[in-house]
Amino acid sequence: MARNKLKALEVQRAEGKLFDGGGLYLVKRNPTVGFWLYRYKFQGRSREMGLGSYPQISLANARKARDEWAMVLQSGKNPIQHRDRQREEERAELHANDPTFE
Repeated sequence: MARNKLKALEVQRAEGKLFDGGGLYLVKRNPTVGFWLYRYKFQGRSREMGLGSYPQISLANARKARDEWAMVLQSGKNPIQHRDRQREEERAELHANDPTFE
């Protein structure tokens, strides 16, 4: 499967759905705003995972995120569920140090 098909200049100028390879997509409604998606299959079902908005997330950072989540997928875990667990653990850690009325 071909990867890293897009160039930064193409990403800046194009509109619509752009495919970079390896399941990474950029969906742009106009030349200045868009969002990154990672498409993958887990247990026979297609899934889409949001990676962030464009231009806040660059092409290079979107590729890096795709590769990290692909490693999670290769280890047999669902990337979306894994990310949700990570976020919940981070929230719990933040709230563990919150002051209480006790």
